[in-house]
Amino acid sequence: MNKKAVCVVIGDFKLYFSYNTLIGFETPTDQYLTEKEHSFTTSGHKRSVWDSFKNRHTVDQKVLELIVNTELLKQPFKEARSNANLRCERVH
Repeated sequence: MNKKAVCVVIGDFKLYFSYNTLIGFETPTDQYLTEKEHSFTTSGHKRSVWDSFKNRHTVDQKVLELIVNTELLKQPFKEARSNANLRCERVH
């Protein structure tokens, strides 16, 4: 069994996938990995990515998608939030 995630490099960014599932994202300064629970194989892929990260953060799957949308795709926050299906509330 292959315990390595698939890495797609786009410029200075790296996206990590387990099959069709986005599990991680790397910028030149930070790395983000989903905290979502996955199958045995996908969990192995996540461990392979986690072990290679130096400045790593675990985030919710929707937050991971938001980071990709804003950093890589350069979407405005409101559009990126909607595309990630993330609901935000105003803090008073």
